[in-house]
Amino acid sequence: MSRYYKPTMGRGHTVDTKGRVLSNDIVKRLQLELGAYLKELREATGMTQKQVSQIVGTTDNHISDIENGIRKISPERYEQFAKVYGVDRVEFGKRILLHYDPFTYKLLFGGRKVDAILSAIPERISEAVAQAD
Repeated sequence: MSRYYKPTMGRGHTVDTKGRVLSNDIVKRLQLELGAYLKELREATGMTQKQVSQIVGTTDNHISDIENGIRKISPERYEQFAKVYGVDRVEFGKRILLHYDPFTYKLLFGGRKVDAILSAIPERISEAVAQAD
C-alpha cells in the first residue's frame, strides 16, 4: 500500500523524506495534527481564538481554520504565534516545519520524528490513499 502519489512538477506540494509527493489525505492529517497542537497551546494560555487573532493581526476565522487544518500559519507569523503561546520560537518553528514540510525537517534535523509521524498515520488513511492510486 502506497501513501504517496507519483512526484509531479509544480509548487506547493508536501513531500516525504524520500522526495515523494504526499497524498492530500496525508497532508490533511499532518495539518489536523498540528491544528490540534496549536489549539492545545491556545487553550493552555486561556485565550480565545478572537484574542489570539487580535494579537497576531488576523481574524478569529483564520485561527479556527488553522486549528481545523484548513489553512496554514504564514511563516512571517511563526514568531508571533510562538510568543502568544509562550513557547520557544525555534522549537515552535521546528514543530510547524515537521508538519508542513517533513522533507525539509528531516534534511535539517534528522528523520526519526518524521518517520514516526508518517508511520503513525492511521492505517485506514493509508488504505484510502492506496485505493485512490
